[in-house]
Amino acid sequence: MMADYDIIIIRRGLRSEITGDTLQTAEQGFTTDTNQIFIGTDDAVNEVIFDPFANAHATIQSWLDSSENPEPGLKIDEDLVIRNVSNVTALLAAMQDSASFNVGLYARARRNVEVITENSFNQLFADQHLSSLDQSTGLRSSLYSKTFTDTSGVFLSYDKNVCTSFFVDYSLTQTNGSITYVRVGTIRVINGIPQGIDQAKLTDDNTEIWRDNGDGFAQVDEFSNIMFEAGFNGENMEITYTQLPDFATQVTYTVKRWSM
Repeated sequence: MMADYDIIIIRRGLRSEITGDTLQTAEQGFTTDTNQIFIGTDDAVNEVIFDPFANAHATIQSWLDSSENPEPGLKIDEDLVIRNVSNVTALLAAMQDSASFNVGLYARARRNVEVITENSFNQLFADQHLSSLDQSTGLRSSLYSKTFTDTSGVFLSYDKNVCTSFFVDYSLTQTNGSITYVRVGTIRVINGIPQGIDQAKLTDDNTEIWRDNGDGFAQVDEFSNIMFEAGFNGENMEITYTQLPDFATQVTYTVKRWSM
């Protein structure tokens, strides 16, 4: 006969119920709808972190630039972290009260540490199958995603004094409403600032499906028209884009950064 034993059940609930003060330090919590495990940590001092979701960077920054933000001037970085927050609790509360911004699904103070489980493991050390998930699922995406509707703008921006090398694997779809282009590629950027060289150079190796109009000849308008460049803007190294009017481009991507 199996020996008697005690059953230990940890706190459980919905993913949207995991907030900055749900778990005490070292307490575990299980989300019944997304099968994730979190462990509470000490209070975050001045940072709020977000799980990736489609257009996360633009959506969060738009809210930070609005009158609903109690701390004007805050910026969200490419890691989806708001740094140098004076009052994390007040900022999260303001987001929670915003009808247009449901922070409970994907924002938190640096307080709950997610434990990688079978359900959330992004197969980093196995056959990689990365995915971009809608924020309403509560699941953590393993791909970042942005949509561009303007003819030009900033794709990525980083402190120019930190990293020397950037490797961006991406997949994009571009459409003008009547035709859609599909492209995959790798953007490589070398930033010379940390080595005392005032230059940034970019290469974009890509492959896409040729949308032939039937004449058998490859023409410019049968391929996507978005282009990427690298340069400096103040203290930042930026990867910018340009595209033709009336086109919208959605880019999903991962980034590796090297410091030498």
